[in-house]
Amino acid sequence: MSELILWRHGLTDYNVAGRVQGQVDICLNETGLAQARAAAPALAALSPSRIVSSPLERAQSTAA
Repeated sequence: MSELILWRHGLTDYNVAGRVQGQVDICLNETGLAQARAAAPALAALSPSRIVSSPLERAQSTAA
């Protein structure tokens, strides 16, 4: 059976300001980059066969 894992992108300056990002291509801030690095081992432990991401920078940086 297949399993779907949903993973939210790390923090951006828009998140901090309470702004809606939508399709605005906002990068992760320093905290968001640290969150992505910290989450990587947990995601790797799930042994995903494939990672699919939005083309937006914040999602790509989190998925990397």
